[in-house]
Amino acid sequence: MSLIIKSEPDVVELSSDEESITLLRNRLPNPRDRSSSPDTQCSICLDGLTNKCYTDSCWHLFCFECLKRWSISEPTCPLCKKRFDSIFHSFDDQGDHQIYDVPQSRYPTEPVLPRIILRPLDDLTDANR
Repeated sequence: MSLIIKSEPDVVELSSDEESITLLRNRLPNPRDRSSSPDTQCSICLDGLTNKCYTDSCWHLFCFECLKRWSISEPTCPLCKKRFDSIFHSFDDQGDHQIYDVPQSRYPTEPVLPRIILRPLDDLTDANR
């Protein structure tokens, strides 16, 4: 069984009278009122981008200082979780840039699962005597 949901836009009758034009203008989004686009806003600090930088794995865009701090605790992209080893930053007009190599983590790359040690019930009861 499958479910198909279709959404149809509202129907607006167009006419040349001033009231209809005003109504239509109010319904259409104004590009000047839109929120910051992903190209102008850092996904970590949610502020305007300062010293734009990219990861070497996915090329998502962030503030350099934000991503550098983020990489100290977890060298994975905050958006797609791909691991990265370098950050490209300080781009100039010619496209030249600097590369920040992320220090290797002190933590293992794979999560360590807790180990459960099973003992026979007799061992536990003998220890309590």
